[in-house]
Amino acid sequence: MNKQITVWGGSGFIGSHVCDFLSKKNFKVIVADRVKSQYLNKSQKMFVGNINNILDVEKSIKGSHYVFNFAGIASLDESKTNPIEVINSNILGNINILEGCRKFKIKKYIFASTIYVFSKYGGLYKSSKQSCELFLKEYEKLFNLKYNILRFGTVYGPRTDSRNAIYNYLKLALENKEIKIRSNKKIIREYIHVNDVSSLCYKILNSKYDNQDLVLTGNYTTRIEDLIKLISEVLGKKLKVKYLTKTDNMHYEITPYSYQINLSKKIHLESSIDLGQGIINLIDFINKKD
Repeated sequence: MNKQITVWGGSGFIGSHVCDFLSKKNFKVIVADRVKSQYLNKSQKMFVGNINNILDVEKSIKGSHYVFNFAGIASLDESKTNPIEVINSNILGNINILEGCRKFKIKKYIFASTIYVFSKYGGLYKSSKQSCELFLKEYEKLFNLKYNILRFGTVYGPRTDSRNAIYNYLKLALENKEIKIRSNKKIIREYIHVNDVSSLCYKILNSKYDNQDLVLTGNYTTRIEDLIKLISEVLGKKLKVKYLTKTDNMHYEITPYSYQINLSKKIHLESSIDLGQGIINLIDFINKKD
């Protein structure tokens, strides 16, 4: 029998792609989320529930070998206005999954954290993820629950929406509207296509990555102004762009790292999706969606 994996947040942007990749690798995938996935395929089983309900969590992961958690609030702006919901979804929900993993002796728990976690940026969102990481490490010490902590760069690709920066830039560009960027043009990002993220999520199931903090980013750094130039070249037209340099200081400029004792390892693919090709892929998704 194929090994079973439960993916919480499996209806979402990253989660749905990871589910599809794991299905292609012949895992029995349980897609767990508050809403039914519009990307569900016939080889996958859907579980509609809530991570804040321990019985839902237990039902969803019973019989699984691995559990991924992409659920919870992922927006820096939303976390700033809904602190109680951030605590309930990101922290208490995570503890419910940890308890379920302990009860059913899950082989490994893979938690989606953030690259902001040990920086001065990220606000309450950062704080919630940092708290979760501490709980994961204590569960490993106390109950021998193997884990991976994943910290993502800037992920883009199909199935995302206007909350995603590249998607938003492309959508506005295609509609000939002004692109408003809440940063200066020199800010640097490490973009990674969601298909590469999915491939790396499969790769880290190998036991050699057990109990490691892993940074998943693209192979190249790109300035915002160079990204805009690339989009302009792909679309073959000049874009209307306005940089809003006055920000809320929640987002980083070059790197979110600050001094820390616990080091995380950066993991990437030898061959990854080119940013230009990834943008073309996302434009095709937007055009089909509209």
